[in-house]
Amino acid sequence: MVKYKNIITKLNFDFKSIGYFVSFGILILFYSCTNKESSINILNKTKEKIKKHTLVTYNYESYWDNKFNDSELRDTAYLELERTDKNIHGLLYYFSNSKYIDYFDGESHRSIEHKEGLIINDDREAISDDSTYFSQIIFLMAQPSHFLDIDSTFAKRDSKIHGRNALIFSNSKELDSDSDTVNVVTEYVIDKQSYEPWFNKTILIRNRDTSQVIINYFQNIQFSNKSIDFKNIIDLSLELGYSEISSEQLMASREEGQVQKGTRLMKYKYENVYEEHTSILGRNGKRTVLMFSFIGCGGCEYAMKEMKKKEFEFKEDIDFYYSSPLDNSKVLKTYLSNKGYDGIAFGEESKMNETFNAFRYPTFFIIDSSGTVTDVYHGYGNGFENEIF
Repeated sequence: MVKYKNIITKLNFDFKSIGYFVSFGILILFYSCTNKESSINILNKTKEKIKKHTLVTYNYESYWDNKFNDSELRDTAYLELERTDKNIHGLLYYFSNSKYIDYFDGESHRSIEHKEGLIINDDREAISDDSTYFSQIIFLMAQPSHFLDIDSTFAKRDSKIHGRNALIFSNSKELDSDSDTVNVVTEYVIDKQSYEPWFNKTILIRNRDTSQVIINYFQNIQFSNKSIDFKNIIDLSLELGYSEISSEQLMASREEGQVQKGTRLMKYKYENVYEEHTSILGRNGKRTVLMFSFIGCGGCEYAMKEMKKKEFEFKEDIDFYYSSPLDNSKVLKTYLSNKGYDGIAFGEESKMNETFNAFRYPTFFIIDSSGTVTDVYHGYGNGFENEIF
């Protein structure tokens, strides 16, 4: 009997011990949950890190998944961004990758093209007068400072990405469009351990279909209150021994390389998107209007929208053709069909721009029945609409 009593006593002790351990575990779990750092606190620490430092350096990695034309773009570089109140742009920067260097020291903006062996200087007066001068530079479209824009309108969620604990803030807004429903979803991702901006993502959704995804990473990011060493950058650029020209001279040079008014074409047959060879000479005394464009180009999209308003009903003496040096035929057929254009088009496979050397988009060439270029228009304005409608 004593033996059994000892066993029962031992069991009671074990159950009590287990109970203590379970209770202790629950207390630890409760304590850890109640002490979990809030998303607002993480965001505030990230913002504070950005605000109290004037210089941020990082390895820039950008990935563009252009689903609308079945293409992708990848870019990597080293970037330094310095905040300043001494110019209307509020920044100084230095960008460098294997192809080129680009920097703005507050007065001079220079692009150094390694392939062409050129140092290109932009007009100082234009830079000082235009606050939007750098707004279209791709590597400046996503900056760590943009995490300061996160506010209460953003949804938030925890995530684990590549083994790292992350906090994601996201919002969505609808863009104005004449025909399509376009939503832009923006995500900002913070590394929860370091309280640093990690990457941001932009998702463009058109008519419920994802048409583009852009991801910009800020790798090996470091904050400080140092200044960019422009003296060293300038010294290194001079050592390259490249020729220096102005951006105006460069544009003039590219203009010269493009087919000019009065040029008679030596080649005039090209393979269209349906794998048929088409002559681009004006038929039966008609004029040919050849549009060089590509999907996603702002000015090109505007031109297509304006022509669609007139249902692409051109003047009787005009044959209109669309040509893209960047988009393949399969994607181009779908795109143009959605735009309401059912005329003849040429994709990148045609290699047409190896003849014309268009360098601005959209560019319109007008060609007569003998194959002579009679006019060249850059952009849809400047009286071009009256020329074709």
